[in-house]
Amino acid sequence: MAPPGALSGIDDEAFTKLWMRRDIRLATAAKRLGVTHQALTWKAKSLGLPSRKDNRTTAKKCSDEEFRRAWEAGVNTRDMAVMLGYSGTSAVYQRYRMMGLEPRPRGYRTITMAQYREIEVARRWRTECERKQR
Repeated sequence: MAPPGALSGIDDEAFTKLWMRRDIRLATAAKRLGVTHQALTWKAKSLGLPSRKDNRTTAKKCSDEEFRRAWEAGVNTRDMAVMLGYSGTSAVYQRYRMMGLEPRPRGYRTITMAQYREIEVARRWRTECERKQR
């Protein structure tokens, strides 16, 4: 790791831009700069920057609309994680909470991703047929 004061040579404006970048993990930025992630956090606090905890977004593996439709259709969270590319069910739950979607009641009967895909194909066909009839 870098010696104490290693971040003092970084311009405050450049550091602020780095801190606000959501696509760069703190661990990655710290490693590139040769400091700990705690050092980055302390520097951010000294500059009065907001916490990264409030600066998070979930990785969007699909559009909000597609995720919302799958969630509201009742697709099993395990299937959603696998088919939409999430690391696990906790990532699916985190995204639904961050999107402000309604939680599912206890005992809610879910459907498989295959069943959901069939429902989506039928919805698209119905929409296409309605469009052609106009």
